[in-house]
Amino acid sequence: MSENLKWRFKIKDILVAAEQIESSISDHDSASSLHEDWESFRAVERNIQIIAEAVKGIPPEVKEEYGKIAWQKIVNMRNFVVHQYNMVDDQLVWEAVREELPKVAEELKKILKRHG
Repeated sequence: MSENLKWRFKIKDILVAAEQIESSISDHDSASSLHEDWESFRAVERNIQIIAEAVKGIPPEVKEEYGKIAWQKIVNMRNFVVHQYNMVDDQLVWEAVREELPKVAEELKKILKRHG
């Protein structure tokens, strides 16, 4: 495989982590409900970390071409979850995974479709 297309595996990793997040939150209807289920909440946090690490492996030119995705916000979310773990806003995490992540996943699927 061409070296310049290996980033597609990073996108696939993001999509797998997004699916795992969806599974972790599927039984919850609010941020507080998710937070009370600490195992699911920690699974969400871990998958946010995985998503951001995968984002770091996507070449700058790909990120630039697909600027509709807030790549840096994804990395920032990971940094906050990892480094400010004691101050994580449950509602912010909830909104990110319920509202933003599905949109990002749809865009990533389009990218994969375009690049085979």
